[in-house]
Amino acid sequence: MKAKRPKKNYFYRMNFGFPAKERLKSKKQIEQLFESGQSVVLYPLKAWYLPVDADAGTKVAFAVPKKSFKRAVDRNRIKRQMREAYRLNKANWDKGDKEYHVLLLYMDKQMPAYQKLEQSMLVLLNKLV
Repeated sequence: MKAKRPKKNYFYRMNFGFPAKERLKSKKQIEQLFESGQSVVLYPLKAWYLPVDADAGTKVAFAVPKKSFKRAVDRNRIKRQMREAYRLNKANWDKGDKEYHVLLLYMDKQMPAYQKLEQSMLVLLNKLV
């Protein structure tokens, strides 16, 4: 007897991915972000953002300072949690018809609880508009 395939529901239709085209990697774009961008703080996150052309698309980068977390394992875990919080909540980000380049920085000196990080991420993203 064949196993039944689950029915497609709402979550299958939403794009929860975080492909390479949405990642801010260009050194030139990051420098431009710091030179002419604006910043918003919602502890424990700080965001630098810059509105860009609609054809450029929204791109996001994540950072954790080495000064606060000496071990790369800890920095990578926090960045992974930040990427996950962004990936799951980018559909809830009401940015209108604008596109942004965004760099998100984790400022706290202690490991975050994922729920607190996710709440801060959602509020911060909606604060950018």
